[in-house]
Amino acid sequence: MHDTVSSVRDPESTQAWLVGSGIASLAAAVHLIRDARLPGRNIHILDRHAETGGGITSAGNAENGYILYPGSLPYFHDECVDNLLSLVPSASGSDKSLLDTIRDFQLSETPPPGSIAKTRFLRNKGGKCERSEANHLSIGPYNRLQLMKVLLEGESLLGRYRIQDFFGDEFFGTDFWALWSTTAIEFQRCLRKHLPDIHSLNNVSTLDRTRYSLYESIILPISTYLRSEGVNFHFNAKVVDMRMTLDDNLKGDPTTVTEIVLREHEEERIVNVDPNDLTIVTIGSPNSGYQLGTNSDPPPYPSDPDDFTYGDWSLWFHLAQKATKFGVPLNFNSHTPESTLVTFTVTLHDSEFMLLYQVLTNDMPGSTTSALLPRVHKNRPEVIPPNTTNIALVGQFTEIPRDTTYNMEYSVRGAQTAVYALMGLPKSPPRTKRSLLLDVFDLLAEG
Repeated sequence: MHDTVSSVRDPESTQAWLVGSGIASLAAAVHLIRDARLPGRNIHILDRHAETGGGITSAGNAENGYILYPGSLPYFHDECVDNLLSLVPSASGSDKSLLDTIRDFQLSETPPPGSIAKTRFLRNKGGKCERSEANHLSIGPYNRLQLMKVLLEGESLLGRYRIQDFFGDEFFGTDFWALWSTTAIEFQRCLRKHLPDIHSLNNVSTLDRTRYSLYESIILPISTYLRSEGVNFHFNAKVVDMRMTLDDNLKGDPTTVTEIVLREHEEERIVNVDPNDLTIVTIGSPNSGYQLGTNSDPPPYPSDPDDFTYGDWSLWFHLAQKATKFGVPLNFNSHTPESTLVTFTVTLHDSEFMLLYQVLTNDMPGSTTSALLPRVHKNRPEVIPPNTTNIALVGQFTEIPRDTTYNMEYSVRGAQTAVYALMGLPKSPPRTKRSLLLDVFDLLAEG
């Protein structure tokens, strides 16, 4: 797979074209500058939106209410995100990194001994709002055995199975399922990665919290840093297609991006891409087609189904039409009822509630699920599609073995994989965290 892009690119002569300005593209730009030594002036970020963020921008005001994006919460740091944040200077102007700033905030918010703040998972049970206990399985002997079966099953066999195919009805009424609910494959990956931490889920200190929202604390500082390095941002520029050369020896398989087709202000223009240049494309969006409700009316269902495919999904559909190696976007954006996430933001007019909250919990309050739909092998494209030379795919809908989607770590890991492979760097992202038990089983299987 990677031998088609293994040659080392000259950073001075390489132009990098990044489609999308969410965390995946921003992370790729940072690693291009810091790891691959690509000059910022050689990096071009193209986005159909008016600003960076990839759909997690906060909005609103104190009078009419705020809208905060909660899709990546609760928010866990893993090694890839830590590495990214350590490369970005703090916005405070000190010698510290963005990671140092976040860690300093976490230390300042550490509660006194004996008053560990607790997370609160609530769910609707029989018309009543009840707290879910996160530190006990409480699923019974049969479901424990089924849990082991899911843990040990191969992903290729799980395929399109729903989680209902493995457990009885009583399992789906447990607190355990309320906290881990997802599809069979993602359920397995979550178990393999996070099950050892289940006893600490009730402890707020295990969550990585920022002083402000993820947008203000992470997206904006990274964007500011990239601008200071001379990175070119092109907003209101929708990429509608990537034209590629075809390999006649492989039945017309597309291999190398030669042109980027852009639409700006209703006009189409072409960006020529040299074979030595690189392209990194964010595919799909968990936030496409989102609708806003009010205090009296729920969010309306989009009257036009194309609202879910226009914009953030259309480029992926164009790529998928060229070859199956670019994945199957229809699997992820055609199941609206199963992939809809509803959230709400409470805006308070004074600080009384926050003060009472702090006294009650001993904790200072901190300031979409289509990626989890069932899928089979090849629905998600690889970060570096086979037999390609200058294109990588990133975001929540690419395939990264063993890792769990719908979080910032997944996007950043994909960005690192893309940069290291396309630039021919002799490194790779850190190994995905897994349960030691699963490592032992893998070793036995290999033997």
